Order: sequence, then C-alpha cells, then structure tokens
Amino acid sequence: MGKSKAIRCAVGQADGVCGAIWRIWVTRSDAYVSVRVLGGSYKVSLHESGLGKASMTREALAKPERWAKLDRPMPRVTWRFPRPVEAQVPCAFFLLQPSREVDRPAPADSGDVAWIPAPPIGASIEFQLWIVPRNIRLGPDDWPAKAAMATGAIGSLGLANGATLWVTWRELPDDADLMASVEPQRRAWRAVARTEEAPGDGEIRALVIGERNGGEWGLIDFSLREPLNRDDGSDLSGIGCVGRCVKASLFPGAACSAK
Repeated sequence: MGKSKAIRCAVGQADGVCGAIWRIWVTRSDAYVSVRVLGGSYKVSLHESGLGKASMTREALAKPERWAKLDRPMPRVTWRFPRPVEAQVPCAFFLLQPSREVDRPAPADSGDVAWIPAPPIGASIEFQLWIVPRNIRLGPDDWPAKAAMATGAIGSLGLANGATLWVTWRELPDDADLMASVEPQRRAWRAVARTEEAPGDGEIRALVIGERNGGEWGLIDFSLREPLNRDDGSDLSGIGCVGRCVKASLFPGAACSAK
C-alpha cells in the first residue's frame, strides 16, 4: 500500500461554528474524500481510470448498527468524471457548503484544518478537486482556475502517476433552484431527526450527492438542526444535538447549474 497524504478543509472557524470537515487524501494514483461527522462510514473515490464512486464503506456495511436508523443504506453511485482535454483541466469533484448550514460547534480536536470564513447567508463556499496531469505544468504561484473562476488555493497532493491533486475554493451565491429542490427532503429528514436521542455530542447532518450541468459531481452538506429564533431577529441554529441522522440522495433533476 502506498502512503496516504491528506488535506482537511472546512467552512467556519476553529473557535466558533463550522460546517462539514472534509478529509481529502491520495493513495497511489487515486483520490478519496470523506467527512468527519460520518466517522469513516461514507467515502468518495476518484480513480486513475476516470471512474468516480460514492458509497458506504465495507466497514460500515459490516456493522448495520451504524446505519440502522436510516430507511435504507445510503446508495452506491458511480460516474465518469471529466478528464483533461489538451491544456483544459475540468473540475473532478466539488464540495458545496451553504453558509446557512454552518452551525455546528467546531470540535476541540479538529487539528490541522484549512478554515475558510463563512460568507453571508445566501452564499456558499465551494471546494473543488482538480486532477492535473503530469504534462500540464502550473507556475509556482498558480493553481487551477485561479483567474477563470477566482479560486483560492487550499493545497495539493502528488499522485504516483505524476499527476497532482489540487484543492481550491471559491465563494458563490446560493443556487435558488437547488435549495428549493432539496428543501422538501430536508424537512422530512429533520422530522426524523426530532425523534432521535442525543448520544452525547452527536451530530445530525445530511449529505446530498449528485450531478450538475457539465457532468460535474459533488456533495452538499446540510444541517438538520432546528433553527433557533432570537429576539434580535437573527436565525441561528440550536445548540443541542439530537443524534446522528445522515442520508444521501440524488439531486432532483439538473438543479445546479455551473457558474
């Protein structure tokens, strides 16, 4: 087995609240994504062949008690992610964090995380994964889509085949159609979450996986906490957690357009 290297990133701040904490790593010439709150139960794989996979891990499926509260195991999804054409490198995968979902207390042991401040409500932070072939060279102060999409760099990891996995980020406005299409399912999940008992500092969140225009696949992180309405007019999420209720679903239709 090749030695794994990892990048961890999240929206929020270490001494405040945050959204999902994503872990991105490589082994040999394959790249992987997981999220801390799932505890290794769900993984996205981007293989050297161009095949993308997202599913519960074998370890999780071998322990049904870890997902017994779901109506079914999270679905296994496969796709072909876009490959470079000449000097054009497409986004291989994206991770979308709406600012309104940045509501969980950041764990005290979060460790080495690249923190991106949460934008105002109505905007999201998108992390992008790019697999840059060895024959495409970037300048020492350059990274994918720096000029074309105004991305910022999180970091890069080398793959055994000479390619480089880059992780970047950008701020963009929420897609109203996407948010509206997911909201009915989110309300249903929240209703289920109300019936859960809180196991200590358990966390309740939902991951939605799907494709947007152009063949790009990605994950969106949603909170299932009940909002807390305060006298000052702000709408903040409640402090209490009510267990873990994590599900995955396909986007309803082509709801998210490429920006």
